Amino acid sequence: MPVQRVCRPNHEFRGFQGQIESGSIAVGDTVTSQPSGEEAQVKKILVADREAESAFKGQPVTIQLNREVDVSRGCVLEKGSHVRQAANFKAEILWMDDVPLTIGKNFMVFLGTKKIPGILTKIDYRIDINTGEHVEATGLKKNEIAVCEIAVTEPIVLDTFDHHRTQGELILIDRISNMTAACGVVREIPDASAKRHFAANQQMRSALNWQAPLAIAFEPAKDGITLATIEEAEYYLVRNGRHTYLYHPREGEDPAPVLHHLLQAGLVVLLVLDNDQPLPEGVQSFQELAGAEEGADSQQIAAAILHHSMLDSMMAPNNWII
Repeated sequence: MPVQRVCRPNHEFRGFQGQIESGSIAVGDTVTSQPSGEEAQVKKILVADREAESAFKGQPVTIQLNREVDVSRGCVLEKGSHVRQAANFKAEILWMDDVPLTIGKNFMVFLGTKKIPGILTKIDYRIDINTGEHVEATGLKKNEIAVCEIAVTEPIVLDTFDHHRTQGELILIDRISNMTAACGVVREIPDASAKRHFAANQQMRSALNWQAPLAIAFEPAKDGITLATIEEAEYYLVRNGRHTYLYHPREGEDPAPVLHHLLQAGLVVLLVLDNDQPLPEGVQSFQELAGAEEGADSQQIAAAILHHSMLDSMMAPNNWII
């Protein structure tokens, strides 16, 4: 029974209210509160306003236990149901939002009676609704179906949809608009004995940083932009919420490996090159990026980089990351 409400009209009574979703319960049975794992015996069962010796699937009840246990809304009282706890799982979802879904998107995950922050960590594949074919995907458009991996901030009580419907169905709620962005069902839960470590990627880090990774090269000897001006521009960028790194390689140092790691971290890199250092592959000079003349000031530099490091979907109200 997922707990909907804790009823405490006075200091002598504490009842747990909800609907029995599977099985049955009787006075004297030993039940377990999940996720705490504490056990207690059923002292009293109320169906509507009358006491009952037992209750069955589909009945809304109030259950009083014989001792104090850690139970609140979102917990589950169970007896031999084999529901599990997990902080990540695979779900088959239907995307319902007008704004496309991307990896790294944050939600409030509503499963059973529990609402908890979560993040989409991976899209395993999209399902072609016409052929049933599994198609590789990095995002979803409205009305597309996919199998995704979702991680939540702490272990929750759940099960696969085929085994326990209530603990296996979920909705994803946009954290800004509070609208339902997707609905779905739990398809797979990792084995608790085998820890799963999700590898964060550049796309996730960028989304959480609210910026596109970018490396911009400055060549003071050619563009007339001094190191002090670049430092001041970085100050303006940080003040405006950008995650930056000012990188001035030493003489003879190959900047390529360091740049690779900084960009993988989702950062905006301000690369300062001396006279004899070639422009690394894939890095634009500031003059090329902004079409700026020599001697741009710090605010012009910051404004140009703010523009070019903005995520395409960042300003969509339903796609902000918190």
